[in-house]
Amino acid sequence: MLDELEEEFFILEVEAGYVGYLRETTLLNNMIALPFALFTAALICLIITFAMVSKVTWEKKMQPTDKQQL
Repeated sequence: MLDELEEEFFILEVEAGYVGYLRETTLLNNMIALPFALFTAALICLIITFAMVSKVTWEKKMQPTDKQQL
């Protein structure tokens, strides 16, 4: 009877330790993943903004001016 209780308690201890390990690794992964995701999103926004500004300036540059039309 006592051996069975000790064995069950040991199994519960191991499971609790595993859950604690999972909780720690998940937190660590979130601490790494969240800033990386935010940085990537900001970088994509900057690239899109740069592309749009470049397109507008290129189109303005390519439009003929009044002097060129004469």
